[in-house]
Amino acid sequence: EQDATSMLRDADIALYEAKGSGRDRVRTFGKELRQVVQGRVDLDRRLRAALAVSELTVAYQPIIRLADSTTVGFEALIRWPSADGNVEPDRFIPVAEETGQIFEIGDLVLRRTSALAASMNAGSSDWPRTGSVYAVNVSGLQLARRGFSAMVAQHLDETGLPGNALMVE
Repeated sequence: EQDATSMLRDADIALYEAKGSGRDRVRTFGKELRQVVQGRVDLDRRLRAALAVSELTVAYQPIIRLADSTTVGFEALIRWPSADGNVEPDRFIPVAEETGQIFEIGDLVLRRTSALAASMNAGSSDWPRTGSVYAVNVSGLQLARRGFSAMVAQHLDETGLPGNALMVE
């Protein structure tokens, strides 16, 4: 038996899920929906903890020009090598967008990529650097947030990376 507060919470969750599924949808709150919601809550909690201890990493995938098989840049990819096993981005990115953690993740990726790219362009590494472009995927939420371009400019200024070396996708 549930109290009124729990029933309203569950109804609100069902409404949120119905709206997320598209127009003219109905969802009832049951065991399955409770498990989905609990999974999101757990993932949110784990993601907050992972961000607090810098558990997320950035991997760099080469961008290859097919005509001559030359590496022309790198795409930054967020990775979460959790103690419980790797958490795939398609699982944690939607939760990060729902909870606002996507802004911290986006800042982390831009900051790390700008710093790495600046050091590569300065010649402190054996990685290809001449003309290399470093691509960073960002959420539409990040692009729409006031001050996004200023944040990117700040990272470029702090690292000395030329703007044409960073591609925001």
